[in-house]
Amino acid sequence: FENLMVFSGSKYKSLSGKFTKEFDRLWKMNRTAYAPFKKAMLSRKGSRGYRKIIPIHFNTPYFDKPMALTGKEIDPLIEYVKRKGLFKKSENVSSNYFDKEKKRVQSEYKGPKMISSRS
Repeated sequence: FENLMVFSGSKYKSLSGKFTKEFDRLWKMNRTAYAPFKKAMLSRKGSRGYRKIIPIHFNTPYFDKPMALTGKEIDPLIEYVKRKGLFKKSENVSSNYFDKEKKRVQSEYKGPKMISSRS
């Protein structure tokens, strides 16, 4: 369920524009990072740009670009990590990283960033 608030009167005239501006800012958040993120995440061992580590949370030095994604964009990523075994143990999602080769989580990772900061 969503919260609903009703504002009326000239006192709140600018609120609609401010809300729309903030909504658009959030919706467009790091949209340009999606394509390189998806490519790195789905990369196969031996391929250019291969990354064996998948971020579970987007607030780490490895990957710090929260993104607004559609269901159509996130579904293949979720299916991929399911196939790799990320959700086999519920405690896995409390870690920061998932090693897709070893099929296990880890709390720390010292290596290159998942995607370049230019994305």
